[in-house]
Amino acid sequence: MLNIEAEQLPKIMITDPAVQALSEEIATGDIIEIERVSGRAGVNLAYRRVVE
Repeated sequence: MLNIEAEQLPKIMITDPAVQALSEEIATGDIIEIERVSGRAGVNLAYRRVVE
């Protein structure tokens, strides 16, 4: 989809409150999609690799 390796993505700690708030089971090595909504820019998607 993005034509990059998972190791090239920014990291997010599994202990991060944003990860903990997700109702899904998240594991180390998972890739999560973060959707940010802005009145000016619209929807911005960001991807993070979950690490310990």
